[in-house]
Amino acid sequence: GQAASKPMRDFWDRLEEVYERRQPGPYRKDHKNWLFYQWVSWNSDSYVQPNDELLGYTREDITFLDRCVSTAIPLAAKDSPGASFRMARLAEAWQFQRSLLVSFLEFYPASLDITVNSEKQRQAVLKRANHIAAIQRQRSTSLAQLRSHSHINPRISKTGFWSMGSAMSIFSHENALLDELCSAATRFDLETRGKPAATKFWNSLERTDSLRDAARTQLGMLGRAPTNQLVNGDFESGKMTGWTIDSGQVSVARGQGRGTGVAAAARPGGAATISQRIPVTPMGRYRLTAWGRYVTRPPATAVALDAMVEFFDGTRRISTEPTRCMLRTLDPADGWTRLRLTVSAPPRADAAVIKLRRTFTSGTTLWDDVTMEELRPGHRVKHGQLAETFDGKRLAPDTWTRMIPHGGIHPPSTMNGSLIMDTNGAHPIVSFAKFNDLVKHKGSGRYRLRLHTTAAPDPTGQGRPRIASFSLTNSQASVTRMLWYLYFTGPNRTQPMLSCFNDQAGTRVFTSSWNIKHLANRGQDIWCTMYFDPTEVTIFASASGYDESEKSLVCRYKHGLSNLAANGSIRLGFFKGPYRIDEVQLAHP
Repeated sequence: GQAASKPMRDFWDRLEEVYERRQPGPYRKDHKNWLFYQWVSWNSDSYVQPNDELLGYTREDITFLDRCVSTAIPLAAKDSPGASFRMARLAEAWQFQRSLLVSFLEFYPASLDITVNSEKQRQAVLKRANHIAAIQRQRSTSLAQLRSHSHINPRISKTGFWSMGSAMSIFSHENALLDELCSAATRFDLETRGKPAATKFWNSLERTDSLRDAARTQLGMLGRAPTNQLVNGDFESGKMTGWTIDSGQVSVARGQGRGTGVAAAARPGGAATISQRIPVTPMGRYRLTAWGRYVTRPPATAVALDAMVEFFDGTRRISTEPTRCMLRTLDPADGWTRLRLTVSAPPRADAAVIKLRRTFTSGTTLWDDVTMEELRPGHRVKHGQLAETFDGKRLAPDTWTRMIPHGGIHPPSTMNGSLIMDTNGAHPIVSFAKFNDLVKHKGSGRYRLRLHTTAAPDPTGQGRPRIASFSLTNSQASVTRMLWYLYFTGPNRTQPMLSCFNDQAGTRVFTSSWNIKHLANRGQDIWCTMYFDPTEVTIFASASGYDESEKSLVCRYKHGLSNLAANGSIRLGFFKGPYRIDEVQLAHP
């Protein structure tokens, strides 16, 4: 809008100033590395310096840009609804970008070696930890807001969005710094107050506190010592046992390790990567530590030794916030240098692959004393069964999680034993439990889904359709799923209707709809039962409890799916909409 044009012109001019002040990089000498519109943070090749898009910014730029946006928002609100809407979307995008810049400018340069010797220092590290957690919350909130308008922000709303930033190294350091700050406070409490006081402090944080998740990690470490998940991380076996040499000339080097032991040496002749796969639990917290050293000086344009953690659902890699971490030196004179990153396993993960890499091709480099410690155990999920009545004060966080990559700020709320799927600002949900063998059983061993759902009130009074939507899905871009829409009766519909859409690896294999005639004029409160076998799905619906008699039969159809879990595990998900869920059960005998 016209009213907000002046501060927003200042906003865009400042961004142009930032680009103009950026200095040439090491690999193009007297020329800027990339044009202003080029995004290269997906590229971790030896000639691409990490976090390139964040270079050139200052804290003063962030303050200036903040002021432009905060000035423009009320001006746009006075202009027109369209101007206000556009300004709100831009503000969300700026908050997301701002979180990256703050992390790069404030957190990324910080050392992970933190000590606390006084109460004043303890308060200072907790304050800084709170600041980091608040920035992380800002990032996740603005990302969810952007994804709530996927038609405007299609790229950021893709399942694999984070792969476009996989070469960035700010996130893992940010997580490690947060944990190290909190651990420094814990160590001080243990030394001065004892374990009960330390435990009491972390337990005292409210669920809404920004540090609540970090508190769970501290409590996890107070309960037990971190356990190393890697095999032969010190290479003292004298072999590369446990490790896979993905590329390059890598072998053990005796007498060259830290303390004159054994190390893994990447020798001249190409880039080099070694990796090791370990099991993980969803939402578990893990810390990777490795020591690296340059025996010979790398090329002038080289990128430092790095490490990353890739998470998997079976054989399918999961797109996550980038985990890359780098040594902060290229100088052989610095000797052995520690690399450390901290990550949380995503909800779908059952395995992680730890990678240690050298992207340049010449010289000799060493790795030693590699550990991957479980700081906090994740959810112990019992797959193949789910039973939920939603009687708690809130959605059970160890049973349900956000359905990626949909928008929404928080989980749907519960009320009087029902899950309110049209809660304002809520995101869709999916179970932690997997059902990969959903269509592998026959007869009495079949999976059975029972679902009690009701139509939400229509606050507009205009007779808008009330629809429940749910799916057994892998939530991947190449989707395999069974998706259902259940249309309740209402002013414009006398019979409820069920629609089904089945996809195998992104290809539609079955679709149909059925009017539920036996529930005419009484389809606002529906009890569904579904049975799954290798070829068919059978569905019953009743208005008065679960009924599997012929009078309640809705349909029996060939689902057309040959390998339900071929490209990702199958979970039960519910989409946002004007309906309630009173009960859900999915299991087989």
